[in-house]
Amino acid sequence: MGKVWAFWNVRGLGSSTKREAAKKILLKIKPEVCLLQESKLDENRKKTIVSWAKSIGMEFEFVPAIGVAGGLVSLWRKSTFKVVQVKKHQRKCSVWESCTFSVKQMAMPMNWQSQVLIEQFPYGR
Repeated sequence: MGKVWAFWNVRGLGSSTKREAAKKILLKIKPEVCLLQESKLDENRKKTIVSWAKSIGMEFEFVPAIGVAGGLVSLWRKSTFKVVQVKKHQRKCSVWESCTFSVKQMAMPMNWQSQVLIEQFPYGR
């Protein structure tokens, strides 16, 4: 299998059953990078992610959920990527490997389409 990048709305990683199911899939597909959205885990559950990420052999960055919404987990293989900078905000996480390469993960509000269209077409196209 070639290089695999996984992007996945996991719809919550709070239960051990969901974490084990996700772990089995990630161990099977062996992604180089995996961006998980909607982990629904708050800052108090960060230790859970630390041990979970180690169990699948990946490094990670974590942006906690806001209330019961959101939560981002960015995972990568240390053998493949050397991270030199990480920027985290309330709803996004950027991980830079070098000056010419970056991985960005964002959680957008429900009305994101209208916001994107306004940004793309500022003159009412």
